Amino acid sequence: MRRRLYVSIGVVLAIVAATVAWSWSRESNSAGKAVEDVTRDSRIAPCPDLSGGPVAGGLPSVELPCMSSAGPATIQLSDYTDAKPMLIALWASYCSHCRDELKAIGEYHRTQPDGVRVLTVLAVDSESSAQLILDVSPGLPVAFDRSGQLFAGLRVAPALPVLVVVRPGGSVAKVYQGTPRTSADQVAGLVEQALRPTGQSALPGSQRYSTSGRPAPP
Repeated sequence: MRRRLYVSIGVVLAIVAATVAWSWSRESNSAGKAVEDVTRDSRIAPCPDLSGGPVAGGLPSVELPCMSSAGPATIQLSDYTDAKPMLIALWASYCSHCRDELKAIGEYHRTQPDGVRVLTVLAVDSESSAQLILDVSPGLPVAFDRSGQLFAGLRVAPALPVLVVVRPGGSVAKVYQGTPRTSADQVAGLVEQALRPTGQSALPGSQRYSTSGRPAPP
């Protein structure tokens, strides 16, 4: 009787161990699938190579696949601690206002290629829609947020477009979800206002960012 009990317990433990191992393997494969299943395009600009680590008030800990076959395969947003500011634009192919804003961001980016970094995030859309960037605003990198997890991370409603301005060092200066910025000047104004020191006005002599990514002299 006792021997049968021990055998039964051994069988149960073996089944439990096998189930746990299968579940762990399945979760591990699923975690890698979001990256492996993405079809990348060499014509899309590569994502910036981020490094550093989480900072107080920084971007949420969200890892996204990059849609370019060049550069890093994924990007961990909370790793951004660069000495330059960064502008992040969330968009989707079904958002007509997003296209106008992406064009303006592209023009803005071309005026200061060594200044503010730019990253676009294709949100809650099909990965094939990433190729739209080649027609609307070529030269901008694209990360892919299939499930829209960045909305929750930023604590904003799942509505597009969204712009995020990040200070040098990685802390978030502004999350903007309002009237789309449809010109390079409007984009520049939003970025400069977000990066302006608290209490400083926009009158002549206010802080502006030069192409080096450092505040330009008044």
